Amino acid sequence: MGRNLPGNTDEPVVPSLRVTEASTSPAPVPVPVPTPKPTTDATDVAGPGDTADTGSTSASTSAPETTPARDSEEQPGAPLQAPVSPSCSSLPRCSSNDGKALVDCAYMHTGESINVFIRGNMNTLGADRWSAIGEMHNMYGSAQGCLGLVAHLSPILFAFLKEVESRLAQLIVPVGNFSQESWRSCKDCLWTVRVAHNIIDGELIENFLDLSLEDKNKIVQGLKIPASMEDFGTAGLSKFNENVETKDCTVNDLMRVVEELAALH
Repeated sequence: MGRNLPGNTDEPVVPSLRVTEASTSPAPVPVPVPTPKPTTDATDVAGPGDTADTGSTSASTSAPETTPARDSEEQPGAPLQAPVSPSCSSLPRCSSNDGKALVDCAYMHTGESINVFIRGNMNTLGADRWSAIGEMHNMYGSAQGCLGLVAHLSPILFAFLKEVESRLAQLIVPVGNFSQESWRSCKDCLWTVRVAHNIIDGELIENFLDLSLEDKNKIVQGLKIPASMEDFGTAGLSKFNENVETKDCTVNDLMRVVEELAALH
């Protein structure tokens, strides 16, 4: 699910839908840092049988700005993270003979060898369709026989689902210990790793329907949603109401949105 117009190369941001980190994260607990013991002999060097000073170790681990990052091999329980990619404007483009290139509106890794795209819908959309979802979408097929759908969303719906996607990625344990960001990252023709941009993982969003009621309540805790379905706006527009009226999202509200998306296929 993404946004397909050349003018929509940047992900939309709706301040009224944003949730501050302080409202969703527990308050930090201060950890006392022991004072390192003064050394009396500056030339003393720890040998193989010596014990390291625990005070200095605690001080170094409590200061993340001075602690070097550890490799993923040293943390077997941590999800594998994708390397940070530069912004779209700073990345070089693949040049052709005539010097023209397609505009990168959105991109992500699908895990499939896609060999065909076609305009169309998997299901017939009635006259009472939701305006926040585009009328005509893009379907694709892969060499492995997979069929997929790229649906076009309104900016407000995109920003809302982006927040839901982030919460689901933190809750659901990924297969193979890959983080959501790492799994959906892709490489361009210059073999530069690029994090998924301007697109929502619909497969991850629809996993919300299979969660337990307890996990569903965790997802919607502190989540904001437009006051009505009409407030999600219209797909295909670049301009939108950044201060849309919102309310606290309930499980039923989010299920209604996800079911509307699932009905596309």
